Amino acid sequence: VDKGLDRLYENMGSNTSYEETFWIMEGVDAMVNKIVDTLKDLKEESIGYIDVWVVKPENLKAVKEAIKRGVKFYFLGTIDKESRPLAKKYAKLGVKIRHYPIKGAGYSIFDKKYVQLRVTTDKLINLWIENQNLAGIMRQHFFELWKKGKPVKFK
Repeated sequence: VDKGLDRLYENMGSNTSYEETFWIMEGVDAMVNKIVDTLKDLKEESIGYIDVWVVKPENLKAVKEAIKRGVKFYFLGTIDKESRPLAKKYAKLGVKIRHYPIKGAGYSIFDKKYVQLRVTTDKLINLWIENQNLAGIMRQHFFELWKKGKPVKFK
């Protein structure tokens, strides 16, 4: 992704192993591919503090299939003229959505285990961490904001 991140990895030392618990990626396509892969095995819930609404056929299909298996989805994000049609596609699948103004960074939590952090500037950077403790903290934060979010009605 970035030479600085390569240096970070090199400087982590030989006693540090994160291959199974830590991923860094760049771009929307990489993010969608990782989400779709994660959704295949999802059992309980997917929570999204949505800074960038991304709708791709493979993503919609994966969400639909997960909902059929009983997975619950909650998305919190800015719902405006631009994002409303995108959010509506998820709402039609059964995703619970609320409006809450978000800009520049977001996160998702999958099955109270995986955390995806996103930073959006001129490019989208994703950091994925497998850690139940962090997921629990972020999940608690999400549902505090969920209470403040405004329900959205889609026609």
